[in-house]
Amino acid sequence: MDNSKNPMEFKIEPKGNCMEIRTGDLPQQPVPKKYLLNGCITAPADFFNSKYYPESKRQAETVETGFNYPLNGMLVQYSKKDKAIVYHENIFNDVGGVTITGTLKLDPDLESLRINDNFIYTPSELSQKLKMLSLLFDNRDNWIDLVKNLKNFTAEANKKLEEINDDKGNKSHNFIQTLKTSFDLHFTINCNLFIGVPLKKSFKVEINADARSNSVELWLESVELKELIDKEVEYVIMEEVKRFVDTPTVQTS
Repeated sequence: MDNSKNPMEFKIEPKGNCMEIRTGDLPQQPVPKKYLLNGCITAPADFFNSKYYPESKRQAETVETGFNYPLNGMLVQYSKKDKAIVYHENIFNDVGGVTITGTLKLDPDLESLRINDNFIYTPSELSQKLKMLSLLFDNRDNWIDLVKNLKNFTAEANKKLEEINDDKGNKSHNFIQTLKTSFDLHFTINCNLFIGVPLKKSFKVEINADARSNSVELWLESVELKELIDKEVEYVIMEEVKRFVDTPTVQTS
C-alpha cells in the first residue's frame, strides 16, 4: 500500500531538559500452543462453561462474542462404552487450543472394596478394610456390628457325598458343601458412585464365603451396584454433553 500521499507524523516532546530515545527489538508475539488435560467426567464442560459461558452472563441472557476460538471449530466426542468425554477447543487449525478428556471413575472408597471383582479377603482383612470406610454407611451401629462380626467371624463347613445321575443314566458322585456362618452375610452402602458427581445411591452388598482347607475365603458381590452403574453411566454422560452449548458433538461408541 502506498502511503506517500499520507505520511505518518510523529511528535516528540522533550521531558524536562533531556529526551530519552530507546532502541532495541520487541519480543516475539506469543503463539498459542495446543495442550492436553485429563480430569473427572465434569472437567470438559466445567472448562467450556467457565471460559465461554460464565454463569453470571448466562443468567443475564447475554453471551460474549469475543471467543478465543469459534464454536464451529470446536468438537465434543463422547463414549458410553469408555465412560469418557473429550472436548477439543480448536480443531479448525493448529494454533492453540486445549483438549480435555473427562473420565467417569468410581468413587475411590467404593472402588477400594473391589465389589464384583472376585477379590478374595480373609475375614480379618475385610473387617480391617470396612473399619476405615465408615463414611460409606448411613447407620453407624450397623457398621460397628459388621466390623465386629467380621473380626470374630466363624464358619462351619459341612460336606456330604451325593450320588447323581447324568442325562444318560450314568451315576457319578459329587461333593455338596454347605457353609453355616455366625451372622448374616450382607450389608448396605450409601455413597457417591463416581468422582466429581454428587450422586448418592444406596445398594445391598452380599458377602460370599467359601471354605478352603483350614481357612475361609470371602468376596463381595452386588447385583444392585452393577445395575446402578449401568444405568447412571449413560445418565451422567448425557447430562454432561448437554452442558456444551451450540457445540458440534459426536458419539464414538
